[in-house]
Amino acid sequence: MVDRSIERNEELQKKKMTIPVPVGEEVGPKLVRFLYFIGAGFVCTAAINKWRDLERKANIQKQQKELLENPSPNSHGVQNAVE
Repeated sequence: MVDRSIERNEELQKKKMTIPVPVGEEVGPKLVRFLYFIGAGFVCTAAINKWRDLERKANIQKQQKELLENPSPNSHGVQNAVE
């Protein structure tokens, strides 16, 4: 009687742990494809963020360069008033 209950518990645990898979397919290749998909998502996200940072830095440098080349007329007025 005790042996039968142990066997039944083992059978129930096996049923809970199984993943429904179509006939003729293995779980391994699906899991590998899923992990590749997740990894590709991380790589693409990192690349997009890096591109945004480069664009932002380029815009900041461009604005700073324009400010140095063409100072605003208000800054001359303040300098003249101080002198």
